Amino acid sequence: MTGKVVGMIVPLNQLPAYELAAALHMVERYHADAQKVLKTLDQFNAAARLAAAPIIGANQ
Repeated sequence: MTGKVVGMIVPLNQLPAYELAAALHMVERYHADAQKVLKTLDQFNAAARLAAAPIIGANQ
């Protein structure tokens, strides 16, 4: 994407097809990265719950 004017809002039907394709590719890539982060956080959360289970059980 050229990004000649930062922060300018342009209607999608006025953008060249290659810029729309580049924007879609970026969104897809960042979405995939976000999904990986969420999966990692879920795994960390599950591990933390397993590690804390004996402590929580002893304090109840």
